[in-house]
Amino acid sequence: MITRAIGLRLGHWVSCVCRCCAALIAAAAIHPAIAGHPPASDSPRLLDLAVLEDPAGTLTPGAAAAHEGWRPSPKGLSAGYSDSVWWLRFAVAQAAPGHPHVVLRLKPHFVDELRLYRVTDGPDASWPVEVAGDSLPARARPLAGLAPAFLLDDGQMPVQHYLLRLQTTSAATLALALMDEHDYLHVLEREAWLTGVDLGLQAVLLLLLAVQWWATRSRLAGFVLLAVAAHFVWRNNVNGLMAATLWADWPWMADLGVKLGVYLSSAAVVAVVYALRDALGLPRALRALLVGFMLLSVAAMALALGGVFTAVVRLYLPLGLALYVFLLVVLARNRSLPPRRRRLALAGFGVYAAVAAATVASLVVPGISPARTAALMYISTLAYVGTLAGAHALLRRQQTEAEAELRADLRARMAELGAREQAAREQGDLLRMLAHELKTPLAVTRMATDALRTLLPATPPPVAQRLTRIDSAAVNMNALVEKCLLLERVEGFSRLQRQRCHLGELVSDVVADCRAPERVHTDIAPAQWPEVWVDCDPDLLRIAVANLLDNALKYAPPDTPVAVRTRAGDDMVHIEVHNEGPPVPAEDLARLFDRFWRARESEGIPGVGLGLYLVRMIMRLHGGDAMARSAAGEGTTVGVRLRG
Repeated sequence: MITRAIGLRLGHWVSCVCRCCAALIAAAAIHPAIAGHPPASDSPRLLDLAVLEDPAGTLTPGAAAAHEGWRPSPKGLSAGYSDSVWWLRFAVAQAAPGHPHVVLRLKPHFVDELRLYRVTDGPDASWPVEVAGDSLPARARPLAGLAPAFLLDDGQMPVQHYLLRLQTTSAATLALALMDEHDYLHVLEREAWLTGVDLGLQAVLLLLLAVQWWATRSRLAGFVLLAVAAHFVWRNNVNGLMAATLWADWPWMADLGVKLGVYLSSAAVVAVVYALRDALGLPRALRALLVGFMLLSVAAMALALGGVFTAVVRLYLPLGLALYVFLLVVLARNRSLPPRRRRLALAGFGVYAAVAAATVASLVVPGISPARTAALMYISTLAYVGTLAGAHALLRRQQTEAEAELRADLRARMAELGAREQAAREQGDLLRMLAHELKTPLAVTRMATDALRTLLPATPPPVAQRLTRIDSAAVNMNALVEKCLLLERVEGFSRLQRQRCHLGELVSDVVADCRAPERVHTDIAPAQWPEVWVDCDPDLLRIAVANLLDNALKYAPPDTPVAVRTRAGDDMVHIEVHNEGPPVPAEDLARLFDRFWRARESEGIPGVGLGLYLVRMIMRLHGGDAMARSAAGEGTTVGVRLRG
């Protein structure tokens, strides 16, 4: 309870801190790390940037340079997901002699292979070439750093021409930036600082989510922790950190992390939405679509591991966006949700859907600026973490509201139960008081009746009849008083005085003492009676059997027999009393053992509805129960069972 209370208190500010950390992470990532000082007039310049698609990947550098399919692209390459080989052609206007060397830096980081050719007057086979990219171990790259970079030859030619061959199974997006070596070192220093801040914020965010999960033990909190951790692994692959550090000798791992991260991130959000299905009141059809999308994500990850990515991701991302849009439409039309919860859900998932749509468009649709693509990919971190944190907060709020309703209902029920218990205690006190107070007057009344019969031997018939009625009324009243006193005794029982009893002898004694023993018949032969033994409180069991017999004799037609049957089996002993009286209606049969309840057919028959109630109470004290069955033409059978 203590950790749950801590978790509930942590929930609000953990969600706020999560959003703040995500915003800082996005800000740190979007920071123009590749930008150095503003270019001076004599700084190197990138000229005449153009791109060429090589679908078959068979062009040589010379054939590519002479190809007629080049098209200008001053902002770099933005081709979306593509299996083609792409060529970039550009010229570099060198700085004045004596200036530092020129560095060509490329973004984004997840490019499988880069080959940079410097065009010369000789044949293309003699053109100088350098290789970089994720397919090359980080330690073998020409220049260190998170992003691929090349040190350009600062020859004496005022303008130098280059060809860049690019191949990637991730989104074919590339931006080029020129800087001198001093600016490049400054960028690396600042990038290292920002990367440290980024990793620190990631660690703080994951620690807070872990504390919240530990405090609340919520499955959704644990899933949010895993989803955010998986998203950060994807981000650190995208920004080149994994390729430059952890996967330095296994570059294929970074490429695989980028591919799987696309599916993991989307599937995690869908899984969170599915976890909130009850809180959001999602219809069954949408729930089925969510499950289908998660299965599609698993299949897509399996295909990515098998080397199939581009064709699948082109279909997967639009389907994911369509699912988010459908979710927003369902939430907007769901009037069963509280207005505040619906607004929160629409705002949270709406922002995420908008950012996801912009990010997917930048990756899939050609022609969007690579710098804008990189910025959107990092802004998606803010939307992603904020959506997950907000979803968890939404579920926590819904659980808090449900718990408050349950507590209010529990308080109302406890108050109602307390009132009923108080009424039952007052009723019991009244019955006990009346029972004790009536015993003496009843005894005096019977004694007076007997005295009058003795003193008046020649009592006239009318007087004798009145004395008989008085005595009968006193006997019935005394029986009622005894029932009330017996009820007090049974309800106050906390421990049975168990003994090993002869069931046959016990039943025979009760039958002999009943009001009309001549009407009672048993259908078990005397030789079988000694075979049935029970562990019971004999006094209470006699009371139960006596009440069964009394009830059967009262409701049976005059001069009809009452049968007592006993049997043993399945470790249980059964005692049943059967009469040929009118059937008990089905709606009354279920209430036959209720306290102070009597059927409509019992009018004119003495009783207050305590006999069968006492029978059931005594049987339940013994670990057994009482039951009844009745049907037209078959009579009524009331029985008990207890362990042998």
